[in-house]
Amino acid sequence: MSRAFTVPGDFATLADAVAQAQPGDVFELRGQVTAGRTELHVPITLRGGTLVGTEVVLLRLLTDVTLDGVTIQNPHGHGVVCMAGIPELVDLRIDVNGTAIACGASAAPRVLRTKILRCAIGVTVQDDAKPYIENLTITSMGTGLFFKGRGAGLFNQVGILAGNMPAIEVSEQAAPELVGVLISASGAGGLFIHGTSTPRFTSTNILRTTFDAVEVRGAAAPVIDGLRAEECYKGGLLLSQDAGGTYLEVEVRGCMQAALTVGDRAHPEIERMVLTGSSQVGARLLGACKVEAIDLKVLQNLKGGVELGGDARLDAEDLVITENLQFGLVARDRAQLNALRAEIRDNRGPGLVLVQETAATLRGGNVTNNVGGDIVTDGAAQLTQTA
Repeated sequence: MSRAFTVPGDFATLADAVAQAQPGDVFELRGQVTAGRTELHVPITLRGGTLVGTEVVLLRLLTDVTLDGVTIQNPHGHGVVCMAGIPELVDLRIDVNGTAIACGASAAPRVLRTKILRCAIGVTVQDDAKPYIENLTITSMGTGLFFKGRGAGLFNQVGILAGNMPAIEVSEQAAPELVGVLISASGAGGLFIHGTSTPRFTSTNILRTTFDAVEVRGAAAPVIDGLRAEECYKGGLLLSQDAGGTYLEVEVRGCMQAALTVGDRAHPEIERMVLTGSSQVGARLLGACKVEAIDLKVLQNLKGGVELGGDARLDAEDLVITENLQFGLVARDRAQLNALRAEIRDNRGPGLVLVQETAATLRGGNVTNNVGGDIVTDGAAQLTQTA
């Protein structure tokens, strides 16, 4: 049978309460309770009130502890560290100078309806930790969510206003799943995915980041299903090194640089992507990258539609490049284009430009009504067209 106590009241300090706690005990915090580093090894409940830390770490949870309606403040460092069990963190308000919530070892905390008001990092997930987090808002001076090791878990309905680091960073072998993420006005980028990580993002909105909305590098292979990136100061998606992954239902609008840049040996699979309104070209595919795209639309970009260079290869099905304010598609160096049902039309410059040792195969579709001519080659390129 659980027992109920007050702090202060039945116990003068939180340390006194924890020293005598038994499994199931409930401690009501009254007003502001100042505490040093507190380790909780017994499954108890702390409810209400404000905990103010005096050391680098305030709470270290090593079992199924419940924090319910507690405000956590620590101007000296971190808030809550979860290292084991399935702690329940419900209706918290966290204002700390370091990391608000850290999840490590094999911990699987449940975090519900929590607001992180100010921190260096919102939530870190590492080792084999697998939190479940729902309805979380973060205002961070650095990163909102940071994953490393084999960190995973499910994050549902997360809003992030980040500072001078990416709003979400996924590294090493981490494989979290995030559903319903809103990133607004980040001082750096939106998503930074690297290492060999394999995260999954569903229904993500990224608005007005200073750097690229999404950067994927290393051998990372995310699944990004349902992404809208808008008015990012740099670019939309930047994929480099050996990055792969699958990108579904993506719209990139109004970026200052290319909406999509793929370089090095990156090899993404794209399905239903719209690149529009960039101040530069819509898409730049460079290096030895290979892009497989189904239903790719590139339209109304200021400096042109698609640029292929180096040994880049684009295999596209249902490709539409239209109404760009300069060229439609330019291929140079040794780039290759293989397109099934391509529509390259109504661009203000030439529609399809092939120079140097490029090779293009168009099966079906039309290249028509482009102001600077429909097809322009230098004689060295190879073009094959079939109905």
